[in-house]
Parts: sequence; C-alpha cells; structure tokens
Amino acid sequence: MLVRELMTSPAVTVDEGQSATTVIRLLDRFHVSSLPVVDEKGQLVGIIGEADVIGDAAVLGEPVDSGWGTPPRACVRERMVSRVVGVDSDADVVDAVALMSRAALKSVPVLHKGRVVGMFSRSDVVRAAAERESYRPSTRAGPSDARNVT
Repeated sequence: MLVRELMTSPAVTVDEGQSATTVIRLLDRFHVSSLPVVDEKGQLVGIIGEADVIGDAAVLGEPVDSGWGTPPRACVRERMVSRVVGVDSDADVVDAVALMSRAALKSVPVLHKGRVVGMFSRSDVVRAAAERESYRPSTRAGPSDARNVT
C-alpha cells in the first residue's frame, strides 16, 4: 500500500509569516497535531506543531493584566522546526511507518515532485487498519467486548 492511498489530503499548510495564533486556530479547527510550513512555491521549508506553540496557546485569550503576559505575537518563522522529514507520495506505507517510528514522529508531510500534497499520520494507519475486515468486531462479541468498540 502506498502513502498516497492513506494520507490526509490536501494538507493544511502555513507560511513563515503567519502568526502563532493562526497556527493554534488551524490545529484546533482541523484536529491535527502539526502543519507543514511552505514557501510561495509550495515547497516544504519546515513544520510547526502543538509543542511549538503550546506556550503561545497558554496565553491566548488571557487578559493582558492576568499575569500570563501579552497575547502571542510570534510568527511561524520563530517557532517552526526547519529540519523536517517528509515522505514521497509513492513511498510504501511500511517504510513510512518505520521512518516515523525511528524518528518518534506522529505525522510527516507527504511530497510529490517537491510540493506538499498531504500529511501522513499514525491516525491514518490506525484508521485504515480499523476499516479492514479482520479488525471489525465479531458479531459474537461478548458484553466486555462491546464497551470497548465504538
């Protein structure tokens, strides 16, 4: 199976000039843990995730005199990780999962001809596995099994 068959596409991306506040709102809105950072040509230049903006999220919406400080004014360029690992859309899922495991990554940008076309995450793999017939709950499941299956 290829990464492009499981990836989430299109990827929600940001550019280096956008604010940490925008990143926080996009992470929440799209229920993702990281966003690829792209240049004006759609080329991958970094990644920014929850861990990179958690300090900004803590003060977002707090009154200036609350003791939390001022609302975040940081931009993506100041928070992103510029050394980023991506996978090709034609990569084998097994290879991509091995890469993510070795690097302890939750997700990676997916590239096609150097452009970001999606994101591949552990959730994509889990979702695909759950959809396979062998992972569907048996019709003979007992009461203890039923409470664990949604």
